[in-house]
Amino acid sequence: MLRSRIEKNRAVPTDLLEQVVAFSERFKADYAPLNEFMSSLNSIASAEAGALGLRNFEMRPAFTAFKSALDRRRTLKSSWSDGWPAIRFPDSRKAGDWGLHFYFHKAGVGSELLESGRGVPGLTFGSPVKPADSGHEDLRCSRRSARSLREAEISIPSGNKEHCTFRFGVLQHRPLPPGSHLKQWSLVYSDGALWLCLTVERQRPLPVLGSLAAGLDIG
Repeated sequence: MLRSRIEKNRAVPTDLLEQVVAFSERFKADYAPLNEFMSSLNSIASAEAGALGLRNFEMRPAFTAFKSALDRRRTLKSSWSDGWPAIRFPDSRKAGDWGLHFYFHKAGVGSELLESGRGVPGLTFGSPVKPADSGHEDLRCSRRSARSLREAEISIPSGNKEHCTFRFGVLQHRPLPPGSHLKQWSLVYSDGALWLCLTVERQRPLPVLGSLAAGLDIG
């Protein structure tokens, strides 16, 4: 990436490329500290989660993802730069984009918690409001029915038992599927727009019993 910017006569910190090359040439991977860290990773994660007041289902996804990244680097003998954050320059494309992601455990949590107003960890929704009732009559989609506006609140624990709260309006494209599970929510800023994205898993429908049946003859 640095060589490409230099060839295009774009701004690069002085001698940064030379320093990166020199470091990579003399760097020798020593996995002894990493192995020692991995042996006590469970106790470290539990202690930190307790200090932050996180419950097990809140801590487990981040812990699993972090551990898998460490295992992948050790088993595949990846280069020192693989998986590290890329250098962002002010003139890079989407340099100002960012994202906040909250993952739930494998089963997820019931989507009805959002619809009922009780909320899920870190996120609550208000009741749907018709755009016409809020003064935003132009917020319509291709379907006949108008989208709904909802108040959303993100609350994240910080130090000293305080919470960082972010309250804003959400334009809901469609209601959450009944009986579904919420697996992840993300607050994403991209190309000057703010998006609240929900990853939802539909549950398998129950079989309908009746007098008619269909069969497939594989033989």
